[in-house]
Amino acid sequence: MITAAMAAAKIIKTKIIGVSILTSLNDDDTSALFQSTTREQVARLFKLANETAIDGIVCSPLELDLAVNILSPEILKITPGIRDIEVSDDQSRTMTANEAIKHGASYLVVGRPISKASNISDALKYFNQSINE
Repeated sequence: MITAAMAAAKIIKTKIIGVSILTSLNDDDTSALFQSTTREQVARLFKLANETAIDGIVCSPLELDLAVNILSPEILKITPGIRDIEVSDDQSRTMTANEAIKHGASYLVVGRPISKASNISDALKYFNQSINE
């Protein structure tokens, strides 16, 4: 499936991005789904990403250390689960924006901390500043 997607992507000049383990899943969830730890399953998926030469992978910022050690350097590392403040939501594997950048994230996905902020403009400014600190 990935190989076919990569072939089609070349024709239409787009990138193919894979997803490792959702940031809302914890080790218990991963164990139930894959009979392995989160890190073991993510490592397997990163190896598959290398084999298929996929353009990028979405992963928890907590797996960026694995990504840097396993993935080819040209593979984009896209990290959701960016939480600069304590929030009670479904994300269980999170990191601050600045930490994620320092750990090797190519791109950050910052959703609810901005979209649900009382002042979206201030939240955008905050994240922009925190990334560059």
